[in-house]
Amino acid sequence: PMTLRPARPGERFQPHAQSGSKKISRYFNEKKLSKRKRQGWPVLLMDDTVVALPGYAVDCNFQPKKNSKVLLKVSIHFHQE
Repeated sequence: PMTLRPARPGERFQPHAQSGSKKISRYFNEKKLSKRKRQGWPVLLMDDTVVALPGYAVDCNFQPKKNSKVLLKVSIHFHQE
């Protein structure tokens, strides 16, 4: 099953086209996401593995490959105050 939850302190993922992993908090900081939004931004997981940061990035291990035949499209709608 896939789940959504906020990022946990120190949690990491590997952005596409980058070598090595990166802290999610650092990635959001580089993308200029405000601290307020960062705290509640969802992380998509499969088991305990980060799959994607919706609206920003997909972990390189979950990117479609050239021979991929099935893709999963996930839509998340945010209510912003």
